[in-house]
Amino acid sequence: MLAYYVKKNKCYFLPESAVAMLVGVVIGGIARLNLTDLTLFSFSPELFFFVLLPPIIFEAGYSLEKKGFFDNIGAICLYAFGGTIISAFAVGWLTFMFAQNGLIGHVDRDNAMEALLFGALISAVDPVATLSM
Repeated sequence: MLAYYVKKNKCYFLPESAVAMLVGVVIGGIARLNLTDLTLFSFSPELFFFVLLPPIIFEAGYSLEKKGFFDNIGAICLYAFGGTIISAFAVGWLTFMFAQNGLIGHVDRDNAMEALLFGALISAVDPVATLSM
């Protein structure tokens, strides 16, 4: 319903995903203030991975313009691989520098491997979706 309203009234000052998050925050805040038993609003990972995620992936693949995708495959791969590698090293280096300066505890100050592994784990998300925001 939200996507229909946005497209019908041409409200493009916020991305649709940002509006959906704001609606969720408002509804969750109202529910938390007015209800004492929140078991109705509990969210299990199984529900997300087996019920909600497959239709999202199917719709994304179904509505993908193949010509535009394959025309831009070089740029997509560059952002995906290059962006992830740059992000991993940047996050790892910053984590190591913060640990050496005493701003972060429980990180090895002598060996950068732990910080670089952390950077690789944190950066292993969908960089194309992150860069498109």
